[in-house]
Amino acid sequence: MNYTFVRLEYENHKTATAQLKQHREIIAEYAQKGYRYAGYLPVQIGPSGKNLKIDLIFEK
Repeated sequence: MNYTFVRLEYENHKTATAQLKQHREIIAEYAQKGYRYAGYLPVQIGPSGKNLKIDLIFEK
């Protein structure tokens, strides 16, 4: 199996939530390339416990 990782950074608001905006477009793009979305892995978590960066994982 071949795995590909795409790093995404949340738009972090210090007093509110953190949001992702481009994840759906990336998942659709990789699906068109023949990849299957396999999940995500948090790679940076802020001091309050919010995810700040994740890797989307795709397999082919």
